[in-house]
Amino acid sequence: MGSCQVNCCANKNGEIVSKDSKKNEVDLDDPDQNDYDDKENSVSSLQQQQQQVSETPRQNNKEREKFQVDNESMSMKKNLEPQSVKEVSITYLNCTERQKFGPIQLDKGAIYEGEWLLGKRDGVGKQQWPDGSCYEGQWKDDKSCGWGKLIHADGDVYEGEWQNDKANGKGVYVHINGARYEGDWVDDRQDGIGIEVWPDGAKYEGEYKTGKKNGKGILLFADGSRYEGTFVDNEIDGYGTYQWPDQRIYTGQWKRNKMHGHGQVTWPDGRKYIGEYFEDKKHGRGSFEWGDGRKYEGIWVNGKQQGIGVYYMSNGEKKYGEWKDGIKKRWLEAEEIEQYLQQNVQNQKQQ
Repeated sequence: MGSCQVNCCANKNGEIVSKDSKKNEVDLDDPDQNDYDDKENSVSSLQQQQQQVSETPRQNNKEREKFQVDNESMSMKKNLEPQSVKEVSITYLNCTERQKFGPIQLDKGAIYEGEWLLGKRDGVGKQQWPDGSCYEGQWKDDKSCGWGKLIHADGDVYEGEWQNDKANGKGVYVHINGARYEGDWVDDRQDGIGIEVWPDGAKYEGEYKTGKKNGKGILLFADGSRYEGTFVDNEIDGYGTYQWPDQRIYTGQWKRNKMHGHGQVTWPDGRKYIGEYFEDKKHGRGSFEWGDGRKYEGIWVNGKQQGIGVYYMSNGEKKYGEWKDGIKKRWLEAEEIEQYLQQNVQNQKQQ
C-alpha cells in the first residue's frame, strides 16, 4: 500500500518561535537607553514552535519547539504492496462472481481473508502482514480502494478513503501518542484542507499541498500564542499576524519563519513600532511610539537606532539627534539640522 504522509505525527526536531524568544521585545521607556535590540524578540525561528507530523512526536519541555512541519518521513513505514496469491485452485481463479474465501496465505507471508473476483482481492476483506500491521476495508482489482482502516505495527492508525492502494479523499491519521490529522488526502499526502491536533492542545487548521502546509492557515500554540496567515512548504512565509499570550501583536511580512519586510508591532500599553524588519530584527527605516505620545523616527540597524533620527517629545517639541547602537549620543545644532534636511530633500529627488 501507499506511504500516507502526515503532519501530526512527526519528530519535534524543528523550530518555530521559541516560548521565551519574544517576551521582552523593546522596553523603551527612555529614548536614550540601549534597549531596542530584537534578539530576544525573534520568532527565533518560528521553527522552534512547529511540531512535525511525521513519524513520532517526541516529548519536548519547551512549549513551542514542536511545530516543524517536515512531512517527508510520515510514511506508512513499510512496504505494504499487494501480494500475489501463492497457491489457489483453478476454480478459485475463474470465479466470475465475487466470493468470500480465506484465510489465504499470500507471498511474503501476508494473510488475506475476504472477497475475491477473478483471482484478485475485490470487495471487502482483511489482510495482515507478518510485522503485525493490518488493513481491513474495501478492495478493487487487488488494491485497497474505497473505505478502509490500516493499523501500523507500531500502533498508528489511518482510517478513510483509498484509491489505487493510496490514501485519497477524506481520512484520519492518529498517532499512537494521540497526535491527530483529519482532512483531505491526495496520493498518500495531505492535500487540501485539514486539521491537526497535538496532545498538548496545540492545533493547526488550514491548507495543505503535496503533504506540506501551503496556503492560508491558523496555528494555535499550547501556551496561548496564535499565528494566522500564509505558509510556504511548512514555514511561516508571506503575510500574517502573530499574537503572544501577553497580547503583543505583529502584523506584516514573513520569510522562512521570521519577521522580514514591512510590519507593525503593538503592545497593550500603547507602544507601537511601524517599519522594516530583517530576519526578526528592526532594520531599515522605522518609527517607535510610546503610549504617552513620544515618538522616534529614523534608521535602525540590527534592532537598534543608528544615525540621525527625529525625536518628538510628549508636549509636541521636535528634536534631531544622533544615535549609535541604540544610544543617543547628542542633539544636533541648528546648522546641522538644516544640512540634514537639505540632504533628505536631495535624496528624495534622486529616488
